[in-house]
Amino acid sequence: MRPLGPWPSGINDLGQVVGTYVDTSGARHGFLLSKGVYTTLDVPDAAFTVAEGINNAGQIVGLYLGADGNVYGFSYTNGVYTTVGIPAITDTEVYSINAKSEIAGTYWDADDVTHGFIGKRIR
Repeated sequence: MRPLGPWPSGINDLGQVVGTYVDTSGARHGFLLSKGVYTTLDVPDAAFTVAEGINNAGQIVGLYLGADGNVYGFSYTNGVYTTVGIPAITDTEVYSINAKSEIAGTYWDADDVTHGFIGKRIR
């Protein structure tokens, strides 16, 4: 199997692009393309990682599949991954981050109904 993608999903004013690709083994990874250099983004211990958005400060957000089978949002700032989740909810996805480091995404409730949310600042 040859690699698939990349699939870009976010770009900032500096021309940095984030997205996803599938490697030759079929695993999904997030990526950052900055100044012609690709960097793979993988949340530690995740089954897969998808990068969705990036702001001008270089903060990246997205989603990953945890070892427990649930989907979680994440932020990646200064080399540190932070899980973003809604308390008592098992599936959260983060799609964008603005200049104020506020995030937007979706989550599913116990009745499998999708809701949007805007989150507080990520540092």
